[in-house]
Amino acid sequence: MEAFEAGFRSLYQAEGDALLERMGNALYPEDLIIGEVRYSVRRIRDTRISPESGLVRTEFYCVPQDGAKKKLERGWIVYLDIEAEDPEAKMTAFHHPKGYGFIKPDKRMMYHGVVAEKARDLIRQAGDNSFLHHEIMIMTPEKTVSRLDEFAFSRYPLFMLGFVSGEFDVFLQEIS
Repeated sequence: MEAFEAGFRSLYQAEGDALLERMGNALYPEDLIIGEVRYSVRRIRDTRISPESGLVRTEFYCVPQDGAKKKLERGWIVYLDIEAEDPEAKMTAFHHPKGYGFIKPDKRMMYHGVVAEKARDLIRQAGDNSFLHHEIMIMTPEKTVSRLDEFAFSRYPLFMLGFVSGEFDVFLQEIS
């Protein structure tokens, strides 16, 4: 078991479901100490698992804030299965966590996390507290548009450089 996983499990044992509910209800990053390392915990995706029960899978990109290099590569995805009180409401509460797990992100997931971080402010401006009602869209320098989940990062080997310099635009499309 990786140190991050062991540290998160230890934190969960100490705080229980209150930790998961706090994470589930957070749109903005929160810092957590996980196994003696401070991580910035950023919400990056919400997916409906079961529309009839309101069960949602929420993903968080946990990035170490220890000053060492390659922090994105050393990050982890924590996913949380939790019930949305009213998934149709723009501002919904998340309760009754059903479980959690870990994913070691590949480059595509890392890029998704960085783009979702930028989209988070747009979500808030739209009056939402989750990604349930909007698709994150990305426009390339060539003005082609695609959903973030389908974006071909591999076509842009210098994506992060272009993204940081503003060559790619991020916007939301409401899910109908």
